[in-house]
Amino acid sequence: MSDEKPSHEIIEYKHKLLSSKRPIMIHTDFKVSMDMFCRYLEICKCTFYVTSSGRLDTHVPGAIVKPANNGCHLVFCAIDGNIIDSKGVWWNSDKIKKEGLSGDAQNFVALIRRSKVLRWGGDFRKPDEVHYDNDLYRKNPDRWNEIYTYIHTIYKNQIS
Repeated sequence: MSDEKPSHEIIEYKHKLLSSKRPIMIHTDFKVSMDMFCRYLEICKCTFYVTSSGRLDTHVPGAIVKPANNGCHLVFCAIDGNIIDSKGVWWNSDKIKKEGLSGDAQNFVALIRRSKVLRWGGDFRKPDEVHYDNDLYRKNPDRWNEIYTYIHTIYKNQIS
């Protein structure tokens, strides 16, 4: 048995199929999920523009959906953003609400929905079509609390 404690490292995630104005900051627990997310993008010939990743609080000016107090963004295990399909069409929340999903974007979300690792915010009671996470709070609330406590104690003054 190992005495090793789980990692609490926050990392910048980079991938050729992702773009963003800000660094994409995630917890190491979310890396495998992000690798799968990017693999699904590749399969569906899509790219993704990240508008939000990990954050330290629920104050989000201009939020499409009110952030949850136990959300995965607070433990750096979620991203928000827009799918960009192979034709260059941007699938943001307005487009998805008005037109529904089709083509490459629909195929991408179908892979996310079938995944045991990722979930799509469009399936929430109050849909959040631009949100993707690993559902850590429901799958492992103890781990969520452990990460939250650590991040908000150690990183509070280092991450904005």
